[in-house]
Amino acid sequence: MDAFDPNANNLRKPALELPQGYAFFTRTPIFEQLVLPEGLQNSHRTSYGVWGEIVVESGLLRYDWLDGSGESWYLGEGDVGVIPAELPHRIEPISDDARFYLQLYRAGEDRSECMPDPGASGVLDLRTLPTPLRHQQVFNAFDALSPGESLVFISDRDPRPLLGRFTVLRRHRFLWLPQAAAVGRWIVSLSRREDDFAPTIGEALQADHDRLDALLDLSIEKVAAGESADDALSDFCWGLRRHFRIEEQYLFPKFVDVGGPAEAVQVMAGEHRDVVREIEQFETHLMPTESALKHLQQVLYHHNFKKDGVLYPMLDISLGRQRLDLVKTIFREIDWRSLSN
Repeated sequence: MDAFDPNANNLRKPALELPQGYAFFTRTPIFEQLVLPEGLQNSHRTSYGVWGEIVVESGLLRYDWLDGSGESWYLGEGDVGVIPAELPHRIEPISDDARFYLQLYRAGEDRSECMPDPGASGVLDLRTLPTPLRHQQVFNAFDALSPGESLVFISDRDPRPLLGRFTVLRRHRFLWLPQAAAVGRWIVSLSRREDDFAPTIGEALQADHDRLDALLDLSIEKVAAGESADDALSDFCWGLRRHFRIEEQYLFPKFVDVGGPAEAVQVMAGEHRDVVREIEQFETHLMPTESALKHLQQVLYHHNFKKDGVLYPMLDISLGRQRLDLVKTIFREIDWRSLSN
């Protein structure tokens, strides 16, 4: 580990530059010794494809890579710790006056490419195909993906029988994230992953965060351009309600059962209620404002940061193989009431 020299020039540690084409998209609030989420001090990682920078304003931190390399650095005032995408790591304040924040980067500046509109190229519309051919078309498209790539398909029939076939035939090689469920319009985001281990709760729900972020980004872009964001915003609101329902019905009780603080659950549930009140306003207005959508974007970022750093990792560690049942629930859960509208 590098020895800390307070007289040294400010450094990037390690001396890595961001990949070409990556752009800043958000930053966290300032973290201090007394307001540092526990998840940051334990093993955690960024979402798929997201790089980060630890920017130290004062004091001293220790930054460890937990990928088996044993790499570790001291970060002093003005230093920047570089976090490669998906690399497990932890951050530990060494001095009482340590203050820092995180800056996050992702490929490109247009997230609409990550979640195309229904009908756009790259979306598989099964409604145009004879029913006997539909399942095989999805398997063919999925098998052509590389790990980390995704496809979106639309159907006018309940796709969960297809989920059953994927569970048997592709086992741990996929993430299945429903995007919309209404009469005649079912949309699913299907991602390919490495198949050497089962998906975790954190992986599934962080992928759902990314999917919802892309829909909200697309809504903001359309509103800013004076275009209708009805489809993207409707799918975002449906997906966010589904996400919250899964957490409240299945994850929060388990979190308390394994020793998580009930007070933390109460805070997160309260934040859910606040967010739902905001999206109810969007659902009743023909054109929500760009500033209102951006405010919601920031609220969700800070809310999700807690869950990614504490809730999901604690459940994955504590539940062991029992987490597989929860992951299956995450894949198949929908709100049947949405089908009666």
